[in-house]
Amino acid sequence: MPESQPLVTKVGYMVREPGQPVAGRYHLVEVIGRGGMGAVWRARDETLGRDVAVKELVLPPVVGKAERDAFCARTIREARSAAGLKHPGIVTIHDVIQQNGLPWIIMELVAGRSLADVIDSGGPLPPATVARIGLRILDALRAAHAAGIVHRDVKPANVLLEGGSPGTERVVLTDFGIAAVEGDAAITQSGLILGTPAFMAPEQARGLRATERSDLWSLGATLYAAAEGGPPYRGPSSGAVFMALATEEPRPPVHAGPLTPVLRGLLRKDPEHRLSADQTARLLRHVADGVRPHPRGRANISGAEPATYVESPPPQAEPSPQAGAAFQPGASPHAAGTPPQAGGSPQAGTHPRGEAPPLFSQSPQELFEAFRSTLTGPPGSPTWAQIPGLWWAEVWRRPWTPIWRFPPEERLRRAAVFSPLTLLYPPFGFVFGLIIVIMMHRRGDHGWQYKVALVPVLLGGLVVALLVIGSLAAAVSPPG
Repeated sequence: MPESQPLVTKVGYMVREPGQPVAGRYHLVEVIGRGGMGAVWRARDETLGRDVAVKELVLPPVVGKAERDAFCARTIREARSAAGLKHPGIVTIHDVIQQNGLPWIIMELVAGRSLADVIDSGGPLPPATVARIGLRILDALRAAHAAGIVHRDVKPANVLLEGGSPGTERVVLTDFGIAAVEGDAAITQSGLILGTPAFMAPEQARGLRATERSDLWSLGATLYAAAEGGPPYRGPSSGAVFMALATEEPRPPVHAGPLTPVLRGLLRKDPEHRLSADQTARLLRHVADGVRPHPRGRANISGAEPATYVESPPPQAEPSPQAGAAFQPGASPHAAGTPPQAGGSPQAGTHPRGEAPPLFSQSPQELFEAFRSTLTGPPGSPTWAQIPGLWWAEVWRRPWTPIWRFPPEERLRRAAVFSPLTLLYPPFGFVFGLIIVIMMHRRGDHGWQYKVALVPVLLGGLVVALLVIGSLAAAVSPPG
């Protein structure tokens, strides 16, 4: 935008331009960020002679005066509580004021890019780098939770990376005391969606109270985006994301490698089955230190003791990243955005460098437990009674589009959706369904499409078994 055309933003019926004062002290300089709740300005504190960040909160016209007053009072109260947090990973809140009927929050100006900007410009980050960033975000969240404060809007755009050499940057979590207004019934009833759907915990999307475990889910979605280049749930609209969040399992990670057990554990729909903060910290520390899960070990994401880990041998030397490569906040042998090696998608961190695990790397008992848990479904996943409706909607979503025209991560799920049609010839249906089930199990994808693929396996297997029994009975029966 040309310098002669100033940036403006509307607050109610007021128009804000660079140079205008706030509270007679903070002179707005430029907009440095925007979101659904308003804008963040770089401003000059004329009293103390320093630059600050000023959060300008905006409400849509549909919010009435009573709701607006309640919103303002609660925001100021929450911001003052957050101002008491003293932690290097939490942005410092200097002041909170009310002007023109809306709150303004004066914060520390962090000279750095957001994690969202880093992902957008450089693509996925190496797992070790993501783990180091995750440890610092988690440390900030634990400090806030210890003070009784739930963030409610953890996402890459609210994570800032400031200065330092690779691995030593300051990781700062912002917007404390701002997203906390999400629990205000008067605001949500006005039709305003507070928060970011792609990084919102399932219980928040259902309108339930956000807790510390909700922040941990959002942390998992944030780390997923850093490792994969995008959030675990995506869609053309907020409604599509909410629908996927309610009915789908997260997209199986492709680049996360050893981070996969952490992501799966944090992205459990049932808060009680998510990893705790202590378990998350332990697993992230293993990944950051280069400790990989034992090939026979399985990451436990149900809340029990974490998996056993063994030190992996030192990696061989690799070429250094090219000049001008994507920003890397942490040291790692891989440059950001490096595509995974061939050999399949990584499986729960069991094999380094994205190598798919052997089909029978688990004991028969573990395979049986995995199969049984898939039939019953994890808490919050679609039930068998809901699957026919989901199946019918998916079949008619793009019925005439060939599978190979779908994105690579959707092709296997699409094949699973159409697998019951192969029961027209049960032996073929059994083989086809079994191949799909094995491939999805190797990817760790146990969503409702996986259950659909089990239908031709079970029914086709039953028909095949009856045919075999019939053939054997005919062979051993006496003639005549």
